[in-house]
Amino acid sequence: MPGTPEFRAWRKAVLRWRDECWLRDWEFDIEMEEEPSHDREGEGYQLGASTDIISAYKQATVTGIKKALKERPEKVDETACHEVCHVVLSPLTAATSLFIDQLPRGQRSLAREVWKEANESVASHLQRILMWRQRSIT
Repeated sequence: MPGTPEFRAWRKAVLRWRDECWLRDWEFDIEMEEEPSHDREGEGYQLGASTDIISAYKQATVTGIKKALKERPEKVDETACHEVCHVVLSPLTAATSLFIDQLPRGQRSLAREVWKEANESVASHLQRILMWRQRSIT
């Protein structure tokens, strides 16, 4: 899929937000899938992209979902920005995960769910700030 217009637009947007967020010291693998992989479906939100991060090694794989991005091409930049915000938050996410692992087994599921919601909320808020800032500059 690297030669498709959708992939080129996705790659351009991800790299733009990587640079805007001062993450050039990170290794970004940019990919595209036709549809979400089964392990990501049913998580309670519409999936336009996903990001897998190894914070300690500053590695991120940012995967756009071709079907979703093709249906709404105006959302490519916004979606890329959101995924890069998750990379920015990843050291906090990694630390929180270590603390959650120390909780009694019966409390971990709830703690992970609360953290997931908070992380999504903060990533979305950062995305809105960055998108607003970008619009006000241009």
